Amino acid sequence: MENNRPRVRVAGILIENDKILLIEHSKNDRSYWLLPGGGVDWGETTEEALEREFLEETNLVVKTEEFLFMSETL
Repeated sequence: MENNRPRVRVAGILIENDKILLIEHSKNDRSYWLLPGGGVDWGETTEEALEREFLEETNLVVKTEEFLFMSETL
């Protein structure tokens, strides 16, 4: 039944010195760049998820300042 739940993902924009932080990922011998982020765990707020994902992916402690937008993909 867990596959019937929607998957909620967060991503954060960190700008410093006019530069945006991106994370390099690799899959099937190809590289691509994404904003830091990932899935929201059950019972976790989007802010908590974003802050946890930043720590996991970048080892940076961040504080969410502003919610920008939400997008839905079917």
